Amino acid sequence: MLEVYMTRNNFPNSKKKFSFRSRSSKVYTQEELVDLIANANTTLTKPDVIAVFSEMERQFNRILENGDGVKLFMGSFRPGASGTAEKEDDHFSPKPKASKNAIKRDHKISLLFEVNDLYRKKFLSIPFKFLGSNRLCTARIHVVQRAGMTEQTTIAPSDSIEIKGSYLKLDPNDTKQGVFLTSANDSKEYRLNEYSRCTRITVTARIPPDLPADEYSIFARTKKHGTSNIMNITIKDSE
Repeated sequence: MLEVYMTRNNFPNSKKKFSFRSRSSKVYTQEELVDLIANANTTLTKPDVIAVFSEMERQFNRILENGDGVKLFMGSFRPGASGTAEKEDDHFSPKPKASKNAIKRDHKISLLFEVNDLYRKKFLSIPFKFLGSNRLCTARIHVVQRAGMTEQTTIAPSDSIEIKGSYLKLDPNDTKQGVFLTSANDSKEYRLNEYSRCTRITVTARIPPDLPADEYSIFARTKKHGTSNIMNITIKDSE
């Protein structure tokens, strides 16, 4: 669900006091998208889908690294250059020079996306939920994964997990704050006590070595931004 909220416009030359912003209540990982495709009414198996995704990534990277674009159903991807120059004969140089005395340039090449016109029209009618301005700073979890991994993998006792979201800043020394797990088996609540990173958008914490294997609900609790949404994870025995 698209969530629309209002924020104060702090630019000095703004014509109006408030602006509308948005966020998605859920962000699907590539692993979850693979599962959705594999479980759809097709003959594709999960290994088939993973193989297609892997080869698509390889070909996508090859095309972009050659400076070309890719047109897909949702729109077109292409590398694009940007920057400014003082003189007409200035050379475009996206890579910074090694010397500390070199002139700093804003030249860069980045990935650009141009949405398909069909989707421009669809976006006008998608459902959304208006949050107003009061819920703007509510803690929210988007992704829970094993630390250091880019795809969903098995999480076991003693593993470190990485939680990505928004407004997750917490004090690990305050036992009322932190990341909490609730067991689906006995509803017992566990607090993660070891933290290596606590920022507004990322929290890295260690699963206790004696935590029983089970299905768990996971959520974060902060002093300033309250309790986050709940996500589900599976803790399996170490092999």
